[in-house]
Amino acid sequence: MYGNAGSLFRNAVEMCEAISSPRPSGQHRREALSSIILAVISCEAFINELPELAKPWQESPKSPGWLKGLAAILGEAEESHASIESKYHLAKFVFTGQPFDKGATPFQDFALLIDIRNIMVHAKPLEASLEKNDQGEFFWSKPPLMRRLQAARIVGVDENLKQAANSNNADKLIADMVSQISSQDVALWACRAASAMVNSIIDSVPGDFDFRAVLELAYRKEFQIA
Repeated sequence: MYGNAGSLFRNAVEMCEAISSPRPSGQHRREALSSIILAVISCEAFINELPELAKPWQESPKSPGWLKGLAAILGEAEESHASIESKYHLAKFVFTGQPFDKGATPFQDFALLIDIRNIMVHAKPLEASLEKNDQGEFFWSKPPLMRRLQAARIVGVDENLKQAANSNNADKLIADMVSQISSQDVALWACRAASAMVNSIIDSVPGDFDFRAVLELAYRKEFQIA
């Protein structure tokens, strides 16, 4: 079987690395946004390809129980329109008997990446509010996603916005959220988050059966980033 996940991820990385403009521009932001979205899609493609890769072993009496159940469990998750996060939890549970720790990496970054994707494609409000605190420091107050991104040091505050606020003696500004997220730094973080999540699944597969080797061959090299 030839999957698309690796190719999608390589495209995300190449688009991120191709951004060369020293200052943000329209083209720069479009390339960064495309890289972020492709990174998310590559994760979705990977988890959807897993049950297809497992199918050849379903009928074999030598196959371990976890492998026989993988295709059925993820197949049912797809039919019930389960979230991407739920599918990764299920795969992790099948392989190890434990879901991901939601409060730790790589799942924490992965969940944040999925939230970025969701807010961009589900027609939610895309305005971001920038405010100044009592110490004169600017911070993103709304939406909650921007606060989380700033707290995680993934998104900062553009110097041009600071200057605009200061020149107008404004304690609050409204900015386009997509523009603030669409940067090479965020795209690089997104690619690393996607790589870490996929590789964590590969690492969790028991190594005493050929399925681990199949995943290593099909995905390990493709989901690498410096």
